[in-house]
Amino acid sequence: MLKSRNSTLIKTGIYSFYIVILFDFITKILLTYSIDTFNRFSFIPKFIIIVFLLLITLKLGERKKINLLILYLGMFILTLIAFFSLYRDYNYIIVFKHLYNLSLYSYPFILVTFFRVLNKQEKKIIIQAIEKPIYIIGVISSILIILGLITKIELFRAYSFSNRFGYNGIFLKTSEASYYYICLLILSTYYFFIEKKKKIVSLLFLTTSLLIGTKIVWLCIALLIFFYLFEKNKKITTTTILILVLVYFLFRKTIDNFLIVLLPNGEKLYKENGMFTVLTSTRDLLLEQTIIFSNENWNFINYLFGGNKYGLYKVEFEFLDLFFLFGFLGIVIFYFFLKNNFFKKIKGKFSCYLLIVVLTCAFFAGNFFKSFLVFSVFYFVFQNLIYKEEVLLENNEAY
Repeated sequence: MLKSRNSTLIKTGIYSFYIVILFDFITKILLTYSIDTFNRFSFIPKFIIIVFLLLITLKLGERKKINLLILYLGMFILTLIAFFSLYRDYNYIIVFKHLYNLSLYSYPFILVTFFRVLNKQEKKIIIQAIEKPIYIIGVISSILIILGLITKIELFRAYSFSNRFGYNGIFLKTSEASYYYICLLILSTYYFFIEKKKKIVSLLFLTTSLLIGTKIVWLCIALLIFFYLFEKNKKITTTTILILVLVYFLFRKTIDNFLIVLLPNGEKLYKENGMFTVLTSTRDLLLEQTIIFSNENWNFINYLFGGNKYGLYKVEFEFLDLFFLFGFLGIVIFYFFLKNNFFKKIKGKFSCYLLIVVLTCAFFAGNFFKSFLVFSVFYFVFQNLIYKEEVLLENNEAY
């Protein structure tokens, strides 16, 4: 009976993952080629999975195990009150869009709570079973990225029908492709250095991740190189970083001129707003606009519970977006969410690397907590690394 249930859980998890990717890809085809029909198929399996997880969680969960969901529900209600106190001239469409965006942030709480109510064995078999599909989708996407590079097929490009460089393969959104490959790179690094296997696949992921064309992938690779060198020799690595910083300030104009040619709309943005705007892809301008609005319109309730319209005042610096949407309360709740469910679970350096790299990239890029695919893959890869590092620790203790 137990084996049958475990087998069902594994199959359900694997099929659900593939179905989400499939529906995302169907949506991508429809959006890329502007087919005049309903094109938001990607929402359907995600909605069904979220409802299924929520129902199972509420059915199986004890009060103390579902406190995350209760906490999010409280935050949800309070930020809605703050929203209505800020906007008087709203309509049903605006309210619906705001409710929809708030709901997207509920998924991390639902997913983590779902696995909290399962027993440890069931949780482990599901998470370990998803690792292979994550790799398979990564390989398929890498092949499509290379195919896109060779053939210039718009479907596989990150920015279809534009001059901007980048390929995202099978993925619907470029930001999702970036986070997916960041998780793959760290998991591959583990295999490459610890278990000495999957080296060809690891190099494939490294190569194709660079073809996505986003700065956060480069940031991820730079951080991984830094961690590797820091582990080897802390003093030399620190000295090298300081020298590089000094070199940049000494030859800043030359380096800036080199970078702005490589980055999208670099020359135009540099002339109009400076290098920081180039590096942040105008997010600093969005932040400035949002700060001005908040300073002029927020009251005490908004500082506590947020309330800004997400679509209108979206900065895409993840933790700043959380503040403008949920206020100080939101920052506190997400802090304890990460602390209790991720930072406290760290077993070794690779799970620590994943957490630091992903959260750093999220700070500069956004779309982390609200993306169904991004948070799912991050959670599964993080938990897989935890399990692998537990085995390593046990083996080391045995010796």
